[in-house]
Amino acid sequence: MAVGQAIQGITNNLQPESNLKSTKRFLILEKIPGKETLASSSIVDKRLFEGETKLIAEQDDQFSLWSVKYSNGILPLPLQQRFTSFPKLFDFCSKYFETRGIRIATVID
Repeated sequence: MAVGQAIQGITNNLQPESNLKSTKRFLILEKIPGKETLASSSIVDKRLFEGETKLIAEQDDQFSLWSVKYSNGILPLPLQQRFTSFPKLFDFCSKYFETRGIRIATVID
């Protein structure tokens, strides 16, 4: 499945893909049923699923590069990079979290 199709499928629950125009988007995560939620060093912070900590994708105004951050806490090193487009960021984050038993459930613009 192409990244664009995945993003469209996820965002269709909330709004059409054409409305994704903001430079700050929230990626809502959920556990994959039947899988352990593991990080490279320990168990993933449960606050990501309880809503206390949010994963935020943000575009830099100066360079137009996308990056992710947590609303609380320290971002894991593999996620501390910049991307040239939101679909590339989405694809990388999807693969990163899937190996840890987590998926991106929705994208909020």
